[in-house]
Amino acid sequence: MSEQEVLEEIKRIEEYVKNCTPEEARQIMRDAGIVNPDGTLTDRYK
Repeated sequence: MSEQEVLEEIKRIEEYVKNCTPEEARQIMRDAGIVNPDGTLTDRYK
């Protein structure tokens, strides 16, 4: 990916995240491995 493609992808993700519901945001964080299913931060992000 070129730098321009990466920047466009980041903008697309930012737009999506701005418009998502709190539950969608929690699911995104779980899918990304930032939080555990119980909502606590994973060891990697403590």
